[in-house]
Amino acid sequence: MTSRSFFHCFPRPKKGETADATLERGLQILKFMATAGLVLAPEVVEWDVGAFTQGTEELRLLQRRLCFTELEQNELAAHAATFGPIALAFDIGKLRTAGATPVIYAPQGTTDSPLSLISTFCVRGAYRTAKSKRG
Repeated sequence: MTSRSFFHCFPRPKKGETADATLERGLQILKFMATAGLVLAPEVVEWDVGAFTQGTEELRLLQRRLCFTELEQNELAAHAATFGPIALAFDIGKLRTAGATPVIYAPQGTTDSPLSLISTFCVRGAYRTAKSKRG
């Protein structure tokens, strides 16, 4: 049996950035993390709910998140090539005990590409959840 872990790779290389520059940026992020701790920067996500609100409502949700990928050690190099040269590894059981949960990415459709059924379901779920929280 192989050992799997949760990994978080960073920083994602920027277009036109050299590998050395990406690594240096990542080392600066690590240095900051050692001083300030892990920072989960807030992001406001705007969901396109016009299709089922007839354009009368908008939905903006504040999210703070950190993404982990479950990998075996031998899969890490290929993953890091896309997501960044520095990898933090975590025990899966310990992160789940701390509250980490699996997610499904639900990309929103565009005018050229309509929402998939799963995306429509997720957008409606986000909309209904936000409405129920507002009262």
